[in-house]
Amino acid sequence: MLFAFYPNTLNLAVKVFEIPQTHDPKRRMTIFNKSLEKRLSNASPLLLNVFLVTIVFCTYFCAYGFRKPFTAGAFALDFKVPLLNVTLGYKTLLVVVQTLGYATAKFIGIKLIAEIKKDNFVLIRTLVLLLTTAGLSWILWAITPAPYNLIFIFINGLPLGLVWGVMLSFIEGRKHTELFGTGLSASFIFAAAFSQQIGQSVLKWGVSEYWMPFVVSAFYFVPMLLMAWLLGHTPPPNQEDIRLRKVREPMDGPQRRQFLRSYLGGIIFLMILYMLLNAFRETRSGFAKEIWAGIDKNADLAVFTQSEIVVSIIILVLLSLIVYIRKNAQAFYVTLIGVGLGSALVGISSFLYAQEMITGFVWMILIGMGTYLGYIPIGSFLFDRLLAASNTKGTVGFLIYMFDAFAYIASISIMLYKNLSFAQVNWVQFMQKFGYWLAIINVTMLLLALLFFWQKIKKLGTQS
Repeated sequence: MLFAFYPNTLNLAVKVFEIPQTHDPKRRMTIFNKSLEKRLSNASPLLLNVFLVTIVFCTYFCAYGFRKPFTAGAFALDFKVPLLNVTLGYKTLLVVVQTLGYATAKFIGIKLIAEIKKDNFVLIRTLVLLLTTAGLSWILWAITPAPYNLIFIFINGLPLGLVWGVMLSFIEGRKHTELFGTGLSASFIFAAAFSQQIGQSVLKWGVSEYWMPFVVSAFYFVPMLLMAWLLGHTPPPNQEDIRLRKVREPMDGPQRRQFLRSYLGGIIFLMILYMLLNAFRETRSGFAKEIWAGIDKNADLAVFTQSEIVVSIIILVLLSLIVYIRKNAQAFYVTLIGVGLGSALVGISSFLYAQEMITGFVWMILIGMGTYLGYIPIGSFLFDRLLAASNTKGTVGFLIYMFDAFAYIASISIMLYKNLSFAQVNWVQFMQKFGYWLAIINVTMLLLALLFFWQKIKKLGTQS
């Protein structure tokens, strides 16, 4: 019934799935609007920037409707894990297994995303296929008894883990990549909380916890198709983009290995830092319901949405300012310093909350700000500046996917560690202690990374 209001969009979906890998240009014309493509190609920089940042925000916002709604459920079940010989809560298993699917996709994406064809038609077709697969997996998850349905939440995580790389392919290598990357990233800060709130509302309608994720993803499906269609009209980087950020081309295996050998030391330091940030972010998001219950037993997920709106706006403003730094090496260093300050903020705000100097609401905002000040640049535009500063022709996709692959393994490890070693410790206390260690380790790693890259880029003499 929901889709009956969108016949044209559904016809679009059918056409997308019919398109072969080597597409016919005539078939392409039936999907994209040439008039819109021409208008965007001739649009002023301001209008194009507003269009692109809005569309990437909305498209990835819709993608989260296929991933996060299930975390609104309680799933008050426990199951024994044979391999570990321990008993874990079913919700913990759901979060861990979906994250494992996500991590697996990231390892696949190291090669796949690095070599994907930079063609809007191929990218949009891939995006729609990935999200549709994720949505349909919720049906199989709902009709299969627990815990045997865990395989389907793993399958849900697989395609979703590749969506980020497809989205990045539209925005990398541009003069305002920081703006677009921040808009893209700000979407999942807000979208994670919003999709959980929608899930909670669906539960109040009387829908079961098991069917709720599919119902929510169905609401997101048509808007996702519309946003993907609009995104497909994005013009490629222009000559000024290429001059400022260098050419972005697929990287084969030898090229990727050569780049890693050149920057291995700094990459290791940043990898450790990013692993902790992602684990903290995933835990804060995946167990938001439990954390807020620890802060205020009467709180619901609406307060999480409110806090994330504040975080999204602040992060969007702060990180967008980096676009005004024209020299790539300088922008790279400033971004790294921001990553360190964000990590420090997580530790400081956790200490202040433990001393009852700030409220729980303020604490959640501050640790969100600190986490995303570090997580977003590394996961979206930091390496864009590094490639430009080092005159490297390539794509940021493989670096981001390599980082994400290990970061999600770290997330799984932290979640299991909490449930196995600190099962009696509430989520608020656990996140406070986690915040202290994150701040100490990450600031140390950041200083080492800064020293490494400063020496490396100075040696190259490419203060571009």
